[in-house]
Amino acid sequence: MRDDEELKLEGLVGRELKRLPELHAPETLFHRVMLEVHTRARQPWWQRSWHGWPPALQASTLVMLLALATGVSYWLSATLREIPYEILEGTFREWLGPLAQLWTLGETLLNAVWLVMKSGGQQVMLYGSLLVLGGYGACVGLGAVFARALLSRVENGRL
Repeated sequence: MRDDEELKLEGLVGRELKRLPELHAPETLFHRVMLEVHTRARQPWWQRSWHGWPPALQASTLVMLLALATGVSYWLSATLREIPYEILEGTFREWLGPLAQLWTLGETLLNAVWLVMKSGGQQVMLYGSLLVLGGYGACVGLGAVFARALLSRVENGRL
């Protein structure tokens, strides 16, 4: 019984849609679209999304992000297993040998984080993770609000 009603409704909607006149795009639409395509094609690589970057830069950023994720994962697992800091320092020193000048900054930051982790442990990781996730959510939410406000201004012709 329900299928018969849905078929009738589908037929009615199909007939009504076929009666409607065809809609035509505005005359200027093609020109505006092509202008936008050409404008985006002329943008410098750093203003494009990551997928529009040169392949060598994509590969290098991917390698750096993977190295960073590996280092952070190793450091967090070692922290939870309470491996002495000196062993971690030696391991990171070997990994980051070519970047020795940045080591002092990283060492200072790691010492600070190490002390916080030692004093708070898993609670600090939990609260830190919640803080990072909350910040991420706030950025996404504010970005959506600002994008919607900008689009409404563009649609109303106030921009």
